[in-house]
Amino acid sequence: MTPTATFRRYLWLVDLLNRYISLTREQIDYEWEKSYLNYNGEKEIPRRTFCRMLDAIRDIFEVDIVCSKKDGNVYYIENRDDMDNSALRYMLQLFSISNLLHESKRIKSRIVLEDVPSQSNQYLQKIVEALSDNLILQITYQGFTMQRAYTFDVKPYCLRYYGQRWYLLSKRVDNGNMRLFALDRMQDAQKTKRHFNLPDDFDANEYFRRYVGAMPEDKPIEQVVIKANEFRSNYLRSLPLHHSQHEIDEGVFEYTIVPTADFIQELRAMGADIVVVEPQWLAKQMKEDAQKVLKAYR
Repeated sequence: MTPTATFRRYLWLVDLLNRYISLTREQIDYEWEKSYLNYNGEKEIPRRTFCRMLDAIRDIFEVDIVCSKKDGNVYYIENRDDMDNSALRYMLQLFSISNLLHESKRIKSRIVLEDVPSQSNQYLQKIVEALSDNLILQITYQGFTMQRAYTFDVKPYCLRYYGQRWYLLSKRVDNGNMRLFALDRMQDAQKTKRHFNLPDDFDANEYFRRYVGAMPEDKPIEQVVIKANEFRSNYLRSLPLHHSQHEIDEGVFEYTIVPTADFIQELRAMGADIVVVEPQWLAKQMKEDAQKVLKAYR
């Protein structure tokens, strides 16, 4: 079995128990017999293979699958409440969608997914490997505002996915600047054999916690208050714009956030459905932006 097929089998078991909560070995084997990943038409997963899968899943994903004899010899994810790894959640989401599409081929053309530029995936595997081994990357990069491409070394800290793009947060070796690089703007990415030490206090989720979007900015945290109409309020309640969002009055939402360009763009996208109340500088900027749009249509 290829490494990819083995990895997909691990994801399959984690996804299965995440959806069904608990299953006996017989129920797991029944689901495996039906799975499109069961290339050899196995009636069951051999016991030794199953045990190896549990060990590998614990090592790779830090997910503990255990058996409860008192509940009828059912297997379940013991630390399910702690499965807060964004990368694992993202992989499980993609896997679940892929699984559904394979099992529902008749309606495959009627399920429309968000497209990701192919350039974003070209160097993804190398970058993930460099992240895993703390290896310095040599990248060739040309941003939209750059006249030509430049090649330099970076220390990869973490990956972030936002707005149909993958981004690499890394520190340049030459000047020590922390930068976010869009993978679709990379012209090359190669692992070196040089290791680096990731700071013990670096937390990827905490790093982006103050922001909406991909691009962090060196600005202070502010209290942003917006007033939304009934239509937009319902959307914001069902899908908050930021984890700090709370409704301080009917249709009035407050955020404790760094008002980055990405965040402001999200506000602009809501058009006349919202009005910025605080801070005043942001309310003024939103008004000026709206006037520029109106002027462009005259």
